[in-house]
Amino acid sequence: LNDLNEAIHHNDQLASAYLNRSYVYFRQGRPNRALQDLDRALALNPLLAEAYLNRGIIRAGQGDLPGAAQDLAQVLEINPNSAIAHRHMGDVLGRSGNAMAALASYTEALFLDPTYVEVYLARGEARLASGDILGAIDDYSQVLVIQPSNPEAYAARGTAYLTLGQAQNAFADLSQAIVQGPSPGHPDLYFNRGLVRISLGDSLGAQQDFEQAARLYLQQGNAVGYRQTLDQLRHL
Repeated sequence: LNDLNEAIHHNDQLASAYLNRSYVYFRQGRPNRALQDLDRALALNPLLAEAYLNRGIIRAGQGDLPGAAQDLAQVLEINPNSAIAHRHMGDVLGRSGNAMAALASYTEALFLDPTYVEVYLARGEARLASGDILGAIDDYSQVLVIQPSNPEAYAARGTAYLTLGQAQNAFADLSQAIVQGPSPGHPDLYFNRGLVRISLGDSLGAQQDFEQAARLYLQQGNAVGYRQTLDQLRHL
């Protein structure tokens, strides 16, 4: 930050210095200062796609979805082949309630970068929300081709299999998510695996998973999750 301040002090027309300082401010938890620097960078260089991208991401994080969409559209006007811009545009469109357009943006991002794991996960979630469970499973499976130990993909695919009623597949994936995950204590995993074990006739295993889920929900202060888990335990 000191170096960038010094650079701007010597030459306040350096768009790249404002852009780089915005990264520092954002990492410091000062998004509004970052936005000020991005505004200044774009005033100096209206074709600085990276500044539009970063401003769009910050605006989306602050809930300014129209502003974020405008910035991301500007990125894509400058560089139509920006996979990351298509990815974030998909996020913004999805949050704005335009599910079909979000899916199109995710698909375009994947056309440009077929190894973009975060986009497969995002498109899988969007497909799941729209009722395309098989499509979601395909996306989560593609993540596991690229990253065979990705716990998020196992958890999401396991939940999708649970929705389809494919208990064995759901059990295998949820178990892998618990083993692989950096946070293996995620209570939803145990809760969902408990549901799977009920369908498999494993009441004792289901009880163990629900008890673990209840403990973790309680530790997190998640009253809704805790109550729904107790309800499952009562009905075993």
